[in-house]
Amino acid sequence: MQHFEFELSFLAWLASFAGRWPILDRTAETLANNDLFEATPYVLVLMGFWYGAAARAAVRREIFAGGLAAAIAVLVCRLIQNGFASTRPIWDPVLQGLFPSEFQRLMDLSYHSFPSDHVAFILPLAYAVWRIDARIGAIGWAWFVLISVIRSYLALHYPIDLIAGALLGVVAIGAVRWASEPVGRLFAALETAERRWPGPVAAALFFVAFQYATLFMLIRDLGSRGVRVVAMLGPW
Repeated sequence: MQHFEFELSFLAWLASFAGRWPILDRTAETLANNDLFEATPYVLVLMGFWYGAAARAAVRREIFAGGLAAAIAVLVCRLIQNGFASTRPIWDPVLQGLFPSEFQRLMDLSYHSFPSDHVAFILPLAYAVWRIDARIGAIGWAWFVLISVIRSYLALHYPIDLIAGALLGVVAIGAVRWASEPVGRLFAALETAERRWPGPVAAALFFVAFQYATLFMLIRDLGSRGVRVVAMLGPW
């Protein structure tokens, strides 16, 4: 995949800082490679609003729409990644030597970078937080930008990966809002189920929230293992 000159210049500028201050590198690695600092803050805030004393149908619907948009965005993102080969900067021969080689342990060579699934997934969640509370949302947007830049600092993404991921997130938000009527029916069905079976629905929402906080990593790992097992069985 060919990249624009501004992308290479931006990465070269970031690389001028990488490796100079070990504490900065370790901090960046922690922030960009730990679930507690990625989607989890947004999930916690949204779940707080969902079960808060001031929870209203409008607030809950905003959360539902944001979660649905995030799921759509990351699904489309993964389909593109699986069908379109794209090397991460840390593994790109063009940029070889600019970044510390230790950054390579953060991501396997087989994982494609375009578009960024982290950006595509988190953007709709950040948007939902902002729609509910502008002040908390402003902090969420600032954190979103910081984490996105850090992923380029660690040579995990080209700028175009981040831009494409953001565009996917925006399109997913627009699609959910465009399909407001069927989305509304899904939301109404969830509320009906919650009133009828509060315990099981709360458990299911906890499970969903956990998957969102970890970007579905455990389910994705289980799926990958399942594919490998099927491949080992060979033709029927």
